[in-house]
Amino acid sequence: MTQGEVAYRLGLSSPQYISNIERNLCKPSLETVNQLIGMYKLDKKHVIDLLITDYKNNVLASLGGKKKKKNA
Repeated sequence: MTQGEVAYRLGLSSPQYISNIERNLCKPSLETVNQLIGMYKLDKKHVIDLLITDYKNNVLASLGGKKKKKNA
């Protein structure tokens, strides 16, 4: 699915927001995350675990605990 198709399904006027999420320039709202989970038929618990891990890594990096790693 293209960024344009995803944006359209989410009711967005431009695919730029999807591009920004993919490049980790912005974080999607929880509403958007929920829509993406449904759209791609993802396991909700797995996505929640990924979000928690990402948040934890960002906090640790901000506090000097370890280097910030990009999501794969």
